[in-house]
Amino acid sequence: RGKILNVQKASLADMLKNAECAAIIQVIGGGSGRSFDLDSVRYDKIIVMSDADVDGAHIRCLLLTLIHRYLPGLLENGRVFAAVPPLHRIEILGKGGKGGEVVYSYSDKEMQSIV
Repeated sequence: RGKILNVQKASLADMLKNAECAAIIQVIGGGSGRSFDLDSVRYDKIIVMSDADVDGAHIRCLLLTLIHRYLPGLLENGRVFAAVPPLHRIEILGKGGKGGEVVYSYSDKEMQSIV
């Protein structure tokens, strides 16, 4: 969906008006801020996954900032994880250009060693 509101710079009122932030807090459950209740959270693990590019890293940072500021109990209890998606998908073609193998790499250096 793109980037969410930068809650580090926004007020609580602006954060609550933001549809993306409000939806995340509602879906996770447990409320937010001082009224946050870890026992009311719907999930045991919150896994943040974004693209492997620079924009994805920025989105991941914005999401983690939202969690840090308004859902701190999740971090304090080790329930937030950041997934690491592959950076490259490499198709190694078989004979005749068919029936190949798909390999994923997590860095440019790893991609170069495969290619």
